[in-house]
Amino acid sequence: MAVLEAALLFEVGWDSLVDEVWVTDSPVEDVVERLRVRNGLSTQEVMERMDSQMDRSDRLARADVVIDNVLGVAELERAVDGLWNSRVKERATGEEW
Repeated sequence: MAVLEAALLFEVGWDSLVDEVWVTDSPVEDVVERLRVRNGLSTQEVMERMDSQMDRSDRLARADVVIDNVLGVAELERAVDGLWNSRVKERATGEEW
């Protein structure tokens, strides 16, 4: 098994290389603030980056799984763990690990 983290997965056509596409979704305001803090970008720089990516509604429509990323890291980790157990582990082994 391999996990590929690629912000521009659809834009570069790599979605054809994977079995499933999982995307996280957050309110635009949260994304802007996270990128400002994490990367030291201005709001304008963040918006330019976001504008260069696929439209949010198109990205969500093309995803196999959409993970709501509004409640924080701990909740995100729980959601991913649950999805991994139900969608990946069972399929890979035919049973729960």
